[in-house]
Amino acid sequence: MTKSDEAAGTPVRGAAVRFPCAGTGVEFGDIATGAAVITELTRKTTKQGKPMASFTARNALGSAAMPIWSEQLALVEGLAVGQPVALTCERVAGRDGLPEWKFISAALLPPNHAVAREAQPQAPVSRAILIERTLRIKDALSPDARALFDLLMQTPVEWPDGPLAPIQTRFLEAPAAIGHHHACTNGLWWHSLSVSELAISTAEMLRITDAPSIDVDMVRFAAFFHDIGKLDEYGWTSDYVIAPRGAMASHMAWGMLRVREIVTRAECGTSWRPTVRQRHLIDGLLHVISSHHGQKEWGATATPCSREAWCVSTADLLSSRVQPITDAIGTGTALGDGWARVKVGWRRELHYFSPDVEAADPETDAAESAALLSLTMPAASPEVPDAA
Repeated sequence: MTKSDEAAGTPVRGAAVRFPCAGTGVEFGDIATGAAVITELTRKTTKQGKPMASFTARNALGSAAMPIWSEQLALVEGLAVGQPVALTCERVAGRDGLPEWKFISAALLPPNHAVAREAQPQAPVSRAILIERTLRIKDALSPDARALFDLLMQTPVEWPDGPLAPIQTRFLEAPAAIGHHHACTNGLWWHSLSVSELAISTAEMLRITDAPSIDVDMVRFAAFFHDIGKLDEYGWTSDYVIAPRGAMASHMAWGMLRVREIVTRAECGTSWRPTVRQRHLIDGLLHVISSHHGQKEWGATATPCSREAWCVSTADLLSSRVQPITDAIGTGTALGDGWARVKVGWRRELHYFSPDVEAADPETDAAESAALLSLTMPAASPEVPDAA
């Protein structure tokens, strides 16, 4: 394809590539084919009143959305969300001049086709690495905090879509969002670890510089569970959606209710009773859950009022803002000098990608990361001791 063709946005028939490729290395006119699962098929109308549809499909390589215009609607008759299809589409210049996929055809595949397991994106970090990072945080907790960690993970609670069950299974598979950041299987787990590690690093640095009495143990414990309410806010059996409970209240409200429910079940149903320290940890977690969005304008039910809560809130904001930029690398319209215009949700955003810096591989760099996170800083004063 010539530069004049690219500038004019003229579709030119190019190479065959595997769908969806996220647009990376794909030129106008390239045809993408492959098995995928339909994750959205929504009927709409244009501003001119013409019928159309929004179509999104996903496989292990990622997902792509494309419009289905009125003249193509017959091609999607009989298709539904959750169905595996053999998809064909073309990379073209959209009406705004930016690259997009043009739907060509979708043929039904058997319901048990292997691609059916790829309906949801997977976290780019392996479960082995996520487990390793989790154990590193858990092992550093005080005995009281570690016991509460197990209590929150293992106490059976009732879910609207099933019988009594502990949160652990749901926590490890849930997404952290439905589109903005960490929107993938294991996404909540991945995001919770990222927030925990950022918050712990911040608290440790404050402890040896300006805040020797900061409760790092509280930060370790509360940061990991700050988004526990998302288990009620989202549904993820087919596509990621706001669940009925999420429509009624935010994950901050549900998170506080779940923590209190779990503690109450344990107190009423067993001989367990929280220590003085554990009561303090529970109160601190409830405050972190209610305030981690930082501002009431951003959905927080309270403003952070402790150093520990500010560590978690700041780490949560950083994780949720940085990850979408990382996810967008290699997509969008390159503008030169490391800048690109990418689509995030319904918005077009300008991102800078530091093109001269080689990207790290989370798998091969795992040992180095583990060594960095396990560094023990000299203590200016002892951490808050466990209370009997």
